[in-house]
Amino acid sequence: MAGIFFTNGELVLCGYQSNKKIPNISGFGGKKEDNDKTLMHTAIRETLEELFNIKPDIELIDNIILIFNTNKITRLIINNDYYLVIYSFDNLELLLQLLQKNNIHSNLYDKFPSNISELIFTRKIDVNVEISHLCLLPLKEKLKINSDFIKDINHFLVQK
Repeated sequence: MAGIFFTNGELVLCGYQSNKKIPNISGFGGKKEDNDKTLMHTAIRETLEELFNIKPDIELIDNIILIFNTNKITRLIINNDYYLVIYSFDNLELLLQLLQKNNIHSNLYDKFPSNISELIFTRKIDVNVEISHLCLLPLKEKLKINSDFIKDINHFLVQK
């Protein structure tokens, strides 16, 4: 299994998985598939699938690996059987530019995002995809959502 963690050291990009039995906020990643050459291919493929609801081809994934390796801004954490690649928000914006240059389209965006703000705020909400919403969370060791805030959200939704 492999994934990508986008951060600026203070915040981390996350996704909301609304179609899970117990909906949750997660990172981007998953299991290796037969056509994945390496765990890095798995991490990038899974991230592109979850961020953009696309099925990237091997050539696109190879181009992303080449560009990211050229910039040498990655860090790798191996935790048991999970391979986590750490990229900066600059890498994320570089990824967005590369995808735009390759004329990649996503049904989750009217216009393909060119920056993190557009990635988060212009996304069409589709509860049928693996990651329905994107958000930024503080990068803290003991992150907990206040139960009163969750009640506020539920009250708001009932009144909506």
